[in-house]
Amino acid sequence: MKELQLVTAYFKKLGLEPDIARVYVELSRLGQSSALQLAKVTAIPRTQVYRHLETLAEHGLVSSEQLSYGTLYRAL
Repeated sequence: MKELQLVTAYFKKLGLEPDIARVYVELSRLGQSSALQLAKVTAIPRTQVYRHLETLAEHGLVSSEQLSYGTLYRAL
């Protein structure tokens, strides 16, 4: 929980919303994950998770790998 609070405070300084911090923290815990896995763990709708991942990628905090069965994301 403390990790989430720290990341949320940092992301707030960057102008990012708290749900983005939840996605990032869970992605760092899970390792390489799909948007569907993150949606299940965070209880954030999958479509929003995709938007949050895109925002994180724009800030250089997430990388993605396109595979034959989908895209996997990794926290940097």
